[in-house]
Amino acid sequence: TLATTGTLLLAGPPGSGRTTALDTLAAAVTAGAPGLKRVFLTSRRSALSQRTGWLATAEGAAKVAELADRLAGELEANPVPVAVFIEHLTEFASGEAEFALDRLIKTVVRADGLVVGEAETSTWAQAWTLAQPFKAGRRGLLLVPGEMDGDSLLGTPLGRLRRADFPAGRGFLIEAGRARKVQVAQA
Repeated sequence: TLATTGTLLLAGPPGSGRTTALDTLAAAVTAGAPGLKRVFLTSRRSALSQRTGWLATAEGAAKVAELADRLAGELEANPVPVAVFIEHLTEFASGEAEFALDRLIKTVVRADGLVVGEAETSTWAQAWTLAQPFKAGRRGLLLVPGEMDGDSLLGTPLGRLRRADFPAGRGFLIEAGRARKVQVAQA
C-alpha cells in the first residue's frame, strides 16, 4: 500500500513509463484512501487531466499558480489531508508558478497530505527549490534508473545495474533509505 502522507519523487528518463506510473499511483491512492481528495497539476496538456475523480486540475503555469495559491490558502485555514499529483514538476522551476507550488507542497505536507512530483531524472537537479522537499523526503519511485540516480536523488545507493534489466515501468521504490525493485503496471 502507498503511504498517503509526505512527498514522493517520481523520476525516469523519457519513455520509462512515468505517466503510467503517475496514473497508477493516483489509482492506488483512490483505492487505499477513497475519501482523500486528489488534485492534478501539469505544465502542459495531459491526458491525465481528463481522468475522473480529481477534485481539481490545472494545466499551464498561470492556471497552476492560481490553483496552487487558492488550495494553499484553503489548507492553511483548514488543514485537511489531500493528495496532489504534479506532472512535469521541474518545468515550473524559475517560472511564475514556482513560488505558489513551493507553498502548496509545504502546506500539503504540514496537513499530513501527499504530494507526488513527477519529472525526467535529468531535470531534478535544475529545480532546486521545488525538488528540495522531495529529495529531503527520501521516498520515491525511480523508473529505468541509472547507477547514480538513487544516490543523487534520494541519498540511497542502488548498486551496479544493467540497463537491460529495466524495461519501461521497472525500477526501484525507495523508502527510508531502502530500495526494492518494482514493476509498474503498463497501460
